[in-house]
Amino acid sequence: MDYKYDVFVSYRWVEPDMSWVREQFVPALQAAGLRVLLDVTDFVPGRNLILEMTRAGNESRRAVCVISPAYFDGNRMVGFESLMVRRSDPSGSDSKLIPLIFKQTQLPEWLRDLIPVDWTTQQQQAREWRKLLATLGARRIDSPPPGAATGHLQSNVEVSAAQFMPRQSWEQVNPAVVNKVLLQALAVCALSIVGRTVWGHPWLMNYLGLTLDNSHVQYALNRAVWFGIASFLASLLLWLGIMDTQFVLSLSKVLLFVSALGLFCAGACCVPAISFFVHRALLVLFIVAGSAYFFLFGMARYYWRMRSYGDVAAEGFIFAFFAYVMWIPLKMLFFWR
Repeated sequence: MDYKYDVFVSYRWVEPDMSWVREQFVPALQAAGLRVLLDVTDFVPGRNLILEMTRAGNESRRAVCVISPAYFDGNRMVGFESLMVRRSDPSGSDSKLIPLIFKQTQLPEWLRDLIPVDWTTQQQQAREWRKLLATLGARRIDSPPPGAATGHLQSNVEVSAAQFMPRQSWEQVNPAVVNKVLLQALAVCALSIVGRTVWGHPWLMNYLGLTLDNSHVQYALNRAVWFGIASFLASLLLWLGIMDTQFVLSLSKVLLFVSALGLFCAGACCVPAISFFVHRALLVLFIVAGSAYFFLFGMARYYWRMRSYGDVAAEGFIFAFFAYVMWIPLKMLFFWR
């Protein structure tokens, strides 16, 4: 299920609960890259309160109830929010409802079997904060806890545009990441074009002391140029907001990596002092290290840890394309002589 928000915060409108939630807790969650639904900023004026509470539970991946003695004091509607969320996950297996013990109090029966976040001991707050961010799927686990974060409540539009790590391939991506990939693609593309131009002038190759009689250099450089251009165009679409999705970003990164690989292969082939075996060892090291860093710890980490399931087609295409473009340099590696 695609949720609009990462977490809904349920709390009692009394002090100090209200000030802590609005001025410290929610800004800290937003600083960690989470989309937070809060009644004071996101409940629509004029709508029925119970319907808005129901919407909050349905549109949020998880809910955090900030518990103090006042939370259960009297016949208040705030307890209804937690009850509705608990009903959607009665076994507690999905951590749908997370109790945060702000002040020690006697918990009702329907909350006692849920493992809480204990905020009552200051020495343990850093540990409890990291546990909470990990459970909520925050992008920045090392984000400072409430009280250390600065700033005020942010609108969810601002958080989505500047901090949010998408949970689905078709959601918008972080503009800072797009800028970085665009600059990298432009640099690799430019280097590939320069390399292809230099290789096309024998006198310049002789002047630089590079090998001329290797047809694989031209092939590797051609690959680097075309994949570099494709990566630059894809990242340009992201930058312009025309196709601003995580899927296009992942595709652009695959193209960028293969372009850099082709450039590296061409450079290694042009150095006459490098023997075939040393050349092979260098390429194996580059392919293994680069693939592990870029794909296994990059896109794969995003797809399998940072989003909800249901994106299988997009993931399968990215993985198949990556395997295809990597097979060609591997074949070149073991058959070049």
